Amino acid sequence: MWLLAVVSILLPIGVSMWLAFRSTLKAAVPMLVATAATGGVGYLLVYALRTLVEHWAKLDMAAADGGGAAGLLYVLLIVAPVQLAVVVSAMVPWWRLRRSRSERGFTSKQETLDAVAFAVAVALGFASTRTGVGLIIRASEWLDVLRGLVAIPTFTLLCGLWGFALGRNPGSGLRSPKFRATWLGTVILAAATEQMIFHRGGIALLAVLPLLLCLLLLAWLLWRDVVRRDDQPRSTRFSSLSVAPSASLASLQEAFRRRQQPLTLRWISLGVLVTSGMMTAGLAVAIGTGRQLGIDFAVVDRVDAGARALVPLLLLGTGGLAAFPGAGYLLARASGTRSVIEPALAAALTIVLVMVVMGMAEPTSIVFAIAFAPIAFALSCIGAWFGLAD
Repeated sequence: MWLLAVVSILLPIGVSMWLAFRSTLKAAVPMLVATAATGGVGYLLVYALRTLVEHWAKLDMAAADGGGAAGLLYVLLIVAPVQLAVVVSAMVPWWRLRRSRSERGFTSKQETLDAVAFAVAVALGFASTRTGVGLIIRASEWLDVLRGLVAIPTFTLLCGLWGFALGRNPGSGLRSPKFRATWLGTVILAAATEQMIFHRGGIALLAVLPLLLCLLLLAWLLWRDVVRRDDQPRSTRFSSLSVAPSASLASLQEAFRRRQQPLTLRWISLGVLVTSGMMTAGLAVAIGTGRQLGIDFAVVDRVDAGARALVPLLLLGTGGLAAFPGAGYLLARASGTRSVIEPALAAALTIVLVMVVMGMAEPTSIVFAIAFAPIAFALSCIGAWFGLAD
């Protein structure tokens, strides 16, 4: 485990530094290494603070339910904001030093690439040190290794989002409204993934994978947008991907424009009803199918269910998420809109409604709703996109 701990700390950082050395960020590699090291030191400070707070509050985060409702509020309101604040504080001085040492002004593309690179570096240092410390301190099992393999890319991609927002608005810096909104969103998702990865069982760890795939897709779309800012892109093995005729950030922004049409609460309310109804129908079909196959859905509520809960959760998740693209498509076709704003708002309100209901029934289950919320929202927008009027 000591060897795995050392590898978990050094390997992600080493690979990222090698990629930076092979790219246009070659001159910034020493600063990126320092940024990653600062992120690692930042985690040690956070770990010491968490140990003191949890000992003082007598909060058992190692329990099977992740501390219950108190643990959920603790992670959402204290742990995640403090972690992201420490990460930003560790990254910004090095990023500003890099900009001040530049002999000539950066282009918009270079600003974005630099901010994302420094955000990724500090996130890798923070997340890798968290995994290494966890393997060293605890009586670790292979599940802890898997947790680290999922936690490092998830946390890194989340930090890359606010790094992208910072690079797009370098003049405003941390005062940029887009940066603050993106940072707040990453705090919420970081809290949900923190609970699911480190304070739940292996089934919850698998539930993070769809969110990780969505983050990878979003990172690819943002990368395409940055690459297209170059007037004369270099030929690389990935150049065909960057010019492929598929979705881009500009096309997504275009789909969310109002097109001189006022928002109609009638269609938004109808969209909430349609999405809720289709979700209920999807869950009913999933439960009926499970009953026909002899699947016991009661194991989902058992702490020691293990892998037995995987199939019921997959059925329920598929039945619930399948409602969003269908509802988005139907609402877009029925309303004749040329924008996905109304279906998107209807999906967002439905997601909030689901979170409220789940929070009232079982507060700790809201972490699953938060983790799957971006997926459901994206599916609804994709369905509405296909249903847009010409």
